[in-house]
Amino acid sequence: MLQAMVRSIPLIILPVILLVGAALAYGLTREPTYTSEARLNVGGLNLTTQTLAGYTTAVQQLAVAYSRAIDATPVITPVAKKLRLPVADVADRISATPIQGSPVIRVRATGNDGAEARRLADAVAGSLVSYAIDLNSGSTQSQRLLRDFKAATRRMEVAGAKAQRVGPKDPSYQALKTREDIARLKAQTAGALYQRSVSGQAMTNLVQKLAPAARATNDRNSVLQQFVAGGLIAGLLIGVGLAVLRANRLTGRRLGAQ
Repeated sequence: MLQAMVRSIPLIILPVILLVGAALAYGLTREPTYTSEARLNVGGLNLTTQTLAGYTTAVQQLAVAYSRAIDATPVITPVAKKLRLPVADVADRISATPIQGSPVIRVRATGNDGAEARRLADAVAGSLVSYAIDLNSGSTQSQRLLRDFKAATRRMEVAGAKAQRVGPKDPSYQALKTREDIARLKAQTAGALYQRSVSGQAMTNLVQKLAPAARATNDRNSVLQQFVAGGLIAGLLIGVGLAVLRANRLTGRRLGAQ
């Protein structure tokens, strides 16, 4: 049996050569996939804020939540329009993973070439930052308050100018001064509310780009190694199986001849 196995070594090697050769050919001719990575930080880098009780746990949980929103429609739609890509294509080529034990999110994008993958990673990371700001800041309310402040200021200026033109002796002077005072009060109120809203936006700007998209790397070598390893293992299994089968047949013939 052992001698038969030894004589069957060429039978073992042949499948290995064939499968490894096929794996090499496929691995070298396939188009590689390029991957680029950008990094986001949740919670800011303010050391004073980071000393607050429960802060570390909170921002880590937020990192998990924001990473899951990477394929949300408000995130990928602006990217698709900017890069002129189908929305479904963008969603298929991006991913986000929080780094365990930290508030950092790794945003990855793939492409057919390095530049394309890098552009996509940067665009998606920026879009996720904008989405987080819009989600928490109430920027629409701030814009309304700013419009109210400007309108009240204009009314105050118009009423004051009219009052100065007509003078104190004019019957309409007092009404104009009252209108000016009311407009001034509204402008002051709207201004104070706007400042508070803007301050709130700064506090809710929790996600920042920590590092722009890095130069893309491709998977040619790693995939080639996997294919070669798979071909080697499969070839050995097939070759050993064929050798055992051949050895058993030869042994059976000899026993039958005896």
